[in-house]
Amino acid sequence: MSMMRFYLYRQQIIIPTVAETEAGFYLDSEPVTICDVSAPELPACLLTQLVGQNPRVPTPERTDEPGSTVLESLGLKKWLKFEAEATMYTVFATDKEITFYATGRGPDRLWRQDAARQKVWLRALGAEAIIEQIREEILYDLASSEQAASGEQVKSGALMLLPPAENS
Repeated sequence: MSMMRFYLYRQQIIIPTVAETEAGFYLDSEPVTICDVSAPELPACLLTQLVGQNPRVPTPERTDEPGSTVLESLGLKKWLKFEAEATMYTVFATDKEITFYATGRGPDRLWRQDAARQKVWLRALGAEAIIEQIREEILYDLASSEQAASGEQVKSGALMLLPPAENS
């Protein structure tokens, strides 16, 4: 299994290299690729990470200085500032399927993961088609955040069904 993680922040996609530690957990590491959402090379940047394997690194010691390659690449000092505007995307890839989900701050400022937006694709669909689906999710989030920032009501494609009318 491999894992990739990337972030939507201020119309940019921040793609760190995700390394797997000897202890089995994942952490963001260098290099970090930053790509404009509208850049034609965005699908290629995502594809490189999707088809790649996670490098193995030694497990950091508890005494190691906490830091973030993501924040450093953006010139930020605090996660709080970044998290207020960012959406994090996580992709797990096995031999048979790709699982994708997004997390970010909701209107209540709490972290949310919308289970309805979790996607699972069979690898047989093809990496390019999966990347296009991921790109559409990014564009949806970008449009939603721009609407929210402008005060517009965010429109959802959800359909509300009413219970059947009772026959009298």
